[in-house]
Amino acid sequence: MSLSPSGVVIEQNSVMNKEINNKTLRILILWMLIFGAVEVFFLNVITMDNYLIAIPYFLTIILMVVTFNKTIFRIVTRETKTDKYLLLIIPLILHGLIYWVCVKYLREPTELIRNNSVSFLSLNKFYLWVKPLHVLLQQMMIIVLVKKLHQNNVSLREIMVFTAILFGATHIYPFLVGSMTLPIASYFTGFAVAGSIIFPHQILMVKNGYLNNIIMHTMFYSLSALLFWSLYG
Repeated sequence: MSLSPSGVVIEQNSVMNKEINNKTLRILILWMLIFGAVEVFFLNVITMDNYLIAIPYFLTIILMVVTFNKTIFRIVTRETKTDKYLLLIIPLILHGLIYWVCVKYLREPTELIRNNSVSFLSLNKFYLWVKPLHVLLQQMMIIVLVKKLHQNNVSLREIMVFTAILFGATHIYPFLVGSMTLPIASYFTGFAVAGSIIFPHQILMVKNGYLNNIIMHTMFYSLSALLFWSLYG
């Protein structure tokens, strides 16, 4: 019995799709393991209290991410003019200004701080000096994830679904282990899912969109600090 040409094509496509799905799964699992290891080591070994150690830690991880993904970052940044990077100064200024306003003129939301291990609530030294660096690392890892999935022929819509699951799970986890109350975890998770739609679109469809992501992500924490200190302080 012989296979028709159409039958051969269907079988080849089936094998190819299976290989793509397997590779996509490997990309997602590897990304989750690396991201999880970085965060777990920081939270359980370094902790936010040791912010002076956290700075070289995150810088080292950032350097490693760039080193192992040079091609991806070369592609993402090749059309970015040097002056565009100056835009990143804006969220940094806002970050410092809101910190100063909250600490000097507002009262801390002590009840929320007591029940939630969140840097933008406590406005600790980690938040002031390290949080922007932490955001940069997260955005760089998101770039790697999105680009690798896209290179593996995963559609933008599918990437959004995958990132919604990943980001949602990582932000609801603190509630499950008791380090965050449900309202704060829900707040985080809601914006994380929104980010799962915005970030991939910016990276793949918008020129210099990755810079927009860094700016939005940093400003999210700054504005969240101002919001909760204003409402619950």
